[in-house]
Amino acid sequence: MMLVSLVLQIAAIGLLHTYRFRPGEDHFAFGWEMGRVARSIALGQGFSNPYGDSTGPTGWEPPLYPYLIGGVFKIAGVYSDASAWVLLIINSLFTVLTCIPIFLIANKVFGARVAAWSAWIWALLPYTMYWSIHWVWDTTLTPLLLSLIVLVSLELEDWHGWKGWAIFGALWGVAALSNPSMLSFLPFSGLWVWYRRHKRGLPSTAGVVLASAIFFACLTPWLVRNYRTFGQFVFIRDDFGLQFRLGNGPYADGILMAYLQPNMNNLEFEKFRSMGERAYTEDCKRQAFAWIRNHPQRFVAISSKRFVYYWAGVPRATGSLRIFEFGPFDFRNSLFLASSVLAILGLVLAVRRKKPGAWLFLWLVLSYPTVYYLVFPHARYRHPIEPELLIVAVFLFSETGLNATSLEVRTPRVERFSRTRFSTIAATAFLANFCMAGAGRECCGHIPMFKKILVANRGEIAVRVIRACRELGIASVAVYSDVDRASLHVRKADEAYHLGAAPAAQSYLNIDKILEVAKRTGADAIHPGYGFLSENAEFAQACADVGVKFVGPTPTAMEMMGSKTRARQAMEKAGVPLVPGASRGLESFAEAERIAAKIGFPVMLKAAAGGGGKGMRLVHAPGELKLALEAAQSEAQRSFRDSEVYIEKAMVNPRHIEMQVLADQHGNTIYLGERECSIQRRHQKVLEESPSPIVDEEMRRHMGEVAVRVAKAAGYTNAGTVEFLVDQKNNFYFLEMNTRLQVEHPVTEVITGLDLVQSQIRIAAGEKLPLMQEDVSLRGHAIECRIYAEDPDNNYFPSPGKVTLLLEPSGPGIRCDSGIYEGWTVPIDYDPLLTKLIGYATDRQQAIARLMRGLDEYFIGGIKTNISLFRRILGDSDFQAGKLDTGYLERSLARPVEHPQAGGRAEVAAIAAGLFAVLDPSLSQNSSIADGGGRIAEIQSNWKRVGRAEGLS
Repeated sequence: MMLVSLVLQIAAIGLLHTYRFRPGEDHFAFGWEMGRVARSIALGQGFSNPYGDSTGPTGWEPPLYPYLIGGVFKIAGVYSDASAWVLLIINSLFTVLTCIPIFLIANKVFGARVAAWSAWIWALLPYTMYWSIHWVWDTTLTPLLLSLIVLVSLELEDWHGWKGWAIFGALWGVAALSNPSMLSFLPFSGLWVWYRRHKRGLPSTAGVVLASAIFFACLTPWLVRNYRTFGQFVFIRDDFGLQFRLGNGPYADGILMAYLQPNMNNLEFEKFRSMGERAYTEDCKRQAFAWIRNHPQRFVAISSKRFVYYWAGVPRATGSLRIFEFGPFDFRNSLFLASSVLAILGLVLAVRRKKPGAWLFLWLVLSYPTVYYLVFPHARYRHPIEPELLIVAVFLFSETGLNATSLEVRTPRVERFSRTRFSTIAATAFLANFCMAGAGRECCGHIPMFKKILVANRGEIAVRVIRACRELGIASVAVYSDVDRASLHVRKADEAYHLGAAPAAQSYLNIDKILEVAKRTGADAIHPGYGFLSENAEFAQACADVGVKFVGPTPTAMEMMGSKTRARQAMEKAGVPLVPGASRGLESFAEAERIAAKIGFPVMLKAAAGGGGKGMRLVHAPGELKLALEAAQSEAQRSFRDSEVYIEKAMVNPRHIEMQVLADQHGNTIYLGERECSIQRRHQKVLEESPSPIVDEEMRRHMGEVAVRVAKAAGYTNAGTVEFLVDQKNNFYFLEMNTRLQVEHPVTEVITGLDLVQSQIRIAAGEKLPLMQEDVSLRGHAIECRIYAEDPDNNYFPSPGKVTLLLEPSGPGIRCDSGIYEGWTVPIDYDPLLTKLIGYATDRQQAIARLMRGLDEYFIGGIKTNISLFRRILGDSDFQAGKLDTGYLERSLARPVEHPQAGGRAEVAAIAAGLFAVLDPSLSQNSSIADGGGRIAEIQSNWKRVGRAEGLS
């Protein structure tokens, strides 16, 4: 029996994990802290925290399983790829060995037939193997330990001498070090054994003392360790308040671990680290009891629902059981629910039939979930009592009318099975495990892609996202305002829905209307593009609340990095280099004076919630500080509804260089090279290129590693950009992190060969990154120009209007991400960005040449554009030499434009006069002139005139 079960489980493990494991990955993503603590033990790092890099000792977690598998890792080669396979086989052995106590318990209480069927079902039924092939946890050890405790409790009725009590105490000590929640069963089991022995006249006092001594001897080393570490004789940490918030608190209806677990929520984790573990858990407990006092009715309602759902085995009580749908977790829920119902009926029948041990079973099955459901609402915490549930369920069947037919069999023994019967059972079990492996693949390997994505943006970025969706086979939904009804993104999308009037607050910033459209269209996800709601944590949270995936980072990461002061505080603790200055908002002018005097002038005042140059003031001298502070606070309040301003040292002529990062939901983060963004006007980027002319391989590696550290410190997922200021000695300092797709992302796509928008969508769908850091390579050089509808000759004033003629460039090394078409009217209500023109080649000089050719080919008639600005920049000798900084463009624009020589002006004027004469509409169609012979000569035909005019236009 056990050999068959072991072979089948190893086969299932092979089917599931052959394509799930890849060299170099963390194989314990589904094992959470147990696998990672074991890794740290195997590597000699001690019992350290698994949630981050060097965050100190973990809490008072049970040590048995981590130390056990840590030893396995050492034997298997110190956390190598083979360690995971060895551990999974060990887990399978625990499951197989559980067949023995199951058989002995059922045989003693219910008879041989129930014993045989219970053991065989445990050995072959796929859901009993779920834990060994999916979770790197104590989920296979604790059922074995608890079953042995139940068996010893039953046998102690008759045992004489001290050996039985010694085994009883030792088993309880080991069980407590494996899963402390099992201690909820200890008082009743001890009383039950004492009562049964007392009825038989057997002595128990000395045995209880012996068992207690052995039990505490097992726990003493761990209690001493905790006292040395935390200053308390505590077995497990008192985190009732925290776990209550996960189980029955105000967020119990949906937002669980991903939002509130402190080590998964960086804002909470900062509080955790600043207060200390003891103070933090006490604060959580205080909040929990305060919430109970303030919301007693809701507490009772949620507690009742979650208790029923939890005992039924449903992992998360969100209001829908989904037990008849097909899927890995739905199938598991169905089996859990069925075993619960059958177990309850079986227990009732066992008590009525006065079976020996029936009350022991009843207390075990009811007490364990009752005690634990407040701690953590997850089905895996029911696994220790699954063997007992199975036994009473089989007993129910054996005692009903069904036993007259299908269950009326003798005790099965392997040697009495015919070869055909054995082959049939093995094939059936193998097929069932194959299905289970397929279910595991569905939830671990193959991630179902979105079917429909709503693009909550407009213009060229909306078109870019729609094209990515089309390549992935995903339907796209566009939204538009009154003035965008005929926009290109509306024409390109599969569906389009009206939002409201032109003002952004009534359309593209209207969260309720966007979510209403998403619900109406059945969109699985929302891509925010850039700008508008792309960095709005409230919008991301609203998407999560209605069950629509936000293609971007979590609200927590947005909130953390959206405030520059909070981001600076977190980066300080992460050891990221920062520009000297304050990490908190200025509370008074006196504080601003003090910090400015400390770091020295010039200084920069910045809005904590700012971006795009708003709320920024450069202060050169102390006399300018007060007015500048008032102006910055006022502008920050108007722009971001947050007047918080902080101060930092103003760097003289720095470079602005940013690093693109990608992070999936499985803990993998990579960097994709830098982008040079130093050419700016009024703190807004105008032209970007990648790679930077000054960044070498060593500097790129160092900046990339820091960018990855920033992303991990923020708990960041999806595409993001870490921005740095670089001084004249090439020292770089963290500036901020943009928690969205950047406007300039195409230059990174061109040199890496990656589609960043598709990567965003795949990450949001739960897929792993398709490559590791060593797989990233940069090829060639790319430069991007942002083409705006603005007039360079009129202080870059917006130039709305109708596009009367559109000639777009093409040819080798040219990419044009456009949101316009001929005949479309550019509105004045939004950012005037029309197109991004990208030139790329094998080196920088060739990329410049190609981009200049593209600009010469580009013509947008009917409106003014800044194309001439880029011709001027690309032709500048300083730009071509890579001599750039954030003040480059201002200096360049301050220089007078070189005009043609005076002799050339007359020639240009003559040509212009001739053109105007030809195109002058005042000329009559029948105009004529006299030739030298006095004859009237008619001007060229109207066909020629019109054709010439169109050709010259």
